[in-house]
Amino acid sequence: DGKAETSPSMLLKNFLEKRGGGILPLGGEGETFGGHKGYGLSMAVDMLSGILTNATWSKWVKNTDEKNSNLGHFFIAINVEAFLPLDEFKRKMKEMIKDIKRSRAAEGRKIWYPGEKGALTMETRLKIGIPIYNKVLEEINRIAEDIGVERLK
Repeated sequence: DGKAETSPSMLLKNFLEKRGGGILPLGGEGETFGGHKGYGLSMAVDMLSGILTNATWSKWVKNTDEKNSNLGHFFIAINVEAFLPLDEFKRKMKEMIKDIKRSRAAEGRKIWYPGEKGALTMETRLKIGIPIYNKVLEEINRIAEDIGVERLK
């Protein structure tokens, strides 16, 4: 009926019965908190990664035993210097990250920006290596022997 549903049991029922509906966009319902912008962002993502790639989008993304979900992916490369000097962009990004990190976090939580955990993990792996379970290492080394390449240590 086009109205927001707040009952978890009704949401589950609607989902299981395929009655329609979905998650509200970033910013929620209406324009007061920018819901219209979240709606536009959501639509742009569906257009680029679904329709443009000739894949499924929105409610059509389903994974069943009968067929795969036909997900699409969209990647973009941007020449930053077509908009502003690279040094200025980097300076502004550092400022943005500082602002994010200075935000008040929920008690006992840390604020992460996108990519931060991955960057820290990569830094650690470059210093001390990639952890591998012994069973996996044994299997890799067995295959290495079979094909005549050097074993991992």
